[in-house]
Amino acid sequence: MSKSVRVSRDFAIIDETDDYLVVDKPPFLLVHPTKPDGQPTLWKELRELLAFEIANGGQVSLVNRLDRETSGLVLVASGWYAYPAR
Repeated sequence: MSKSVRVSRDFAIIDETDDYLVVDKPPFLLVHPTKPDGQPTLWKELRELLAFEIANGGQVSLVNRLDRETSGLVLVASGWYAYPAR
């Protein structure tokens, strides 16, 4: 997986394969955008980090969520085949 140097990551990548990433979310980082105010979120940072994969049919699908104040591991499906259709 290619990585963009433009990303200001507020999280650590714990494990990474072609299908998924496991990231360590720090407290007070939103997981999903709640308002169009440009506030950093884990989802937005992952989309920028995985821009090449997304352009080639991949996706960023957060498998679990954590509250804003909570730190911990978040599983991210990064390949189109790693996340089941809804």
